[in-house]
Amino acid sequence: MPAAGTIRRGWLVGAVPAAWLGVALCWLLARPSGPELDAPATAVAICAAITVLGLTSLRVLGGEPTEPRTLRLTAILAGVWFVAALVAAWLGVAERTGRSPGSVGAADFVRVSGATPALIGTGCALLVAVFAVVWMYRPTMAVPEAAAAVTALGLLIGPVTGHLGQQTGGPILVAVHVLAAGWWCGALASMALTVRGRKGWATSLPLFSGYAQWCVLVLFLTGVVAAFLELDSLGEMTSTGYGRILLAKSAGLAVLMIVAFTQRTTWLPGARAHRIDEDTSVRRALVEVVLMAVVIGLAAGLGTTAPD
Repeated sequence: MPAAGTIRRGWLVGAVPAAWLGVALCWLLARPSGPELDAPATAVAICAAITVLGLTSLRVLGGEPTEPRTLRLTAILAGVWFVAALVAAWLGVAERTGRSPGSVGAADFVRVSGATPALIGTGCALLVAVFAVVWMYRPTMAVPEAAAAVTALGLLIGPVTGHLGQQTGGPILVAVHVLAAGWWCGALASMALTVRGRKGWATSLPLFSGYAQWCVLVLFLTGVVAAFLELDSLGEMTSTGYGRILLAKSAGLAVLMIVAFTQRTTWLPGARAHRIDEDTSVRRALVEVVLMAVVIGLAAGLGTTAPD
């Protein structure tokens, strides 16, 4: 099915500039207080990592993460995650030391505060890539749940050690928020890449929708609590760069939730009844994926902008 295949590859092209658009909005809203230089690479790393999370947890949606095609996708995206995370860590060290990226050495990663979580996340990406490549040749050894756990660790290590993670209860709040967002976005992206035919969508989409509604609820609740912890007053939502990015991210999530709800009212019943073909389902999924990427870009910028 060339049309669907072309669309599936297209999201990889479209999600990256969409994420960078979110980062660019952060710069417009918060300059000169943030975000940091590593935000664009961080946004790419997050997009790749959450898709890997979705691919490695496809069994929840009735898929099979150990199929050769899926393992190849996992290996490729884990590789993208590794490279992007390494670049982000490198640029982050350069920013914190006040040096040019070209003059940053390996010793700087040890000395600079905050570099260790970034390196752990990079190591997780490399480990998942190695897992996927080995499993391509030794499918009987495949344990996708282990790869999903390592991916979750790689996604969490940075946010839980960030500024919100220093608050009482902050690490748990951040972990729940990140995992809910990561699975919601990553699962839909992985479906767009792997689900085949009307029957496949009739199986996977209802399962996804059932879990996704809980992810959205968790995102909303944890987001509200996080805003109260981070900001001293509602006025900071407009008077500080961090607050303006947080407001933009919240607005982006609200738009995304409305789009998701609107799509589900027509897409889910049609897919369940086998009335919607594969191409249409892929296109609908990719609309949401691109919107998600913009919000991910905003989240990446928010994570590298210090509260004023």
